[in-house]
Amino acid sequence: MIGVEAGLSDEQVVILLDGVPRKKAEEAIRKAKREVAKKKLWKTLSAFLNENGKPSGALMTRRRVAWDGRPWTLDEETAARNPYEPDKWKERKKEVFLSIDEGGEGERGYTEVVIVFDKSGSTQEDVADGKRVIDFEADAATAAVALALEMRKPVTIVPFSTEASEMSFGKNYVDATQFLLSMKPEGDTELETAVEVVKDRKRALIVILTDGFVENPEAVYEKLRFLGKENRVVMLIAAKDANRRENITHQIAMDPNPNVEVYLVGVSGLEKFALSRFREMNRQPF
Repeated sequence: MIGVEAGLSDEQVVILLDGVPRKKAEEAIRKAKREVAKKKLWKTLSAFLNENGKPSGALMTRRRVAWDGRPWTLDEETAARNPYEPDKWKERKKEVFLSIDEGGEGERGYTEVVIVFDKSGSTQEDVADGKRVIDFEADAATAAVALALEMRKPVTIVPFSTEASEMSFGKNYVDATQFLLSMKPEGDTELETAVEVVKDRKRALIVILTDGFVENPEAVYEKLRFLGKENRVVMLIAAKDANRRENITHQIAMDPNPNVEVYLVGVSGLEKFALSRFREMNRQPF
């Protein structure tokens, strides 16, 4: 649905669907949003595949193709050669597949992937071509979901601003992606509240995405250090100016043996950097 893909609000799409009963319009919007999430996750998985130069386990998949709804089993080599042209993909004779909606049962490395996602008001700011900071954060967060799918690990998302909450998606990776794409900026950047939510995790990969305007940096720093003793913590700070040094970055950079990886990344390069870093983590599990 063009209106959904263009980022219009639900109410705006309903108005554009003039003459369509509201209940039917809302159901069409719901389905369209899920298809947008599937396409987004699929493209991100393709990026993992292209950089690796070899087929990804997650791309040997039976998939409900968004543009015609027909179940396929795919030949991974033809999918790799033409990742954005599904009409060129060949069917596999032998049905060896994983589901893009729910991953397989492999067990290695991390217990789960936890995405701590900054949706504070400052992420509303436009960066380029109408794309906001929060949109770039969502791109990087989807890379973390792709990593979870690749490793067959459950996903939990902790959105935060003035307050923090927790949403567990298990291995429902499309649902997780759809949730990320639905985030609306609001409130302050209270990262400390989000860290408190995840403090009891063990052996998890915890990915923190923020624009860096952190309240109480000293307290946050101490909690991140503690969290890093039992988990792998990676913090990506989206900066419109990559030379900018936010307060929390200073705090962690000055520690000679940090338990937390912190990267300050130009906001437009956030997804590319995240893909690269998460790919390394996939090769070197916890």
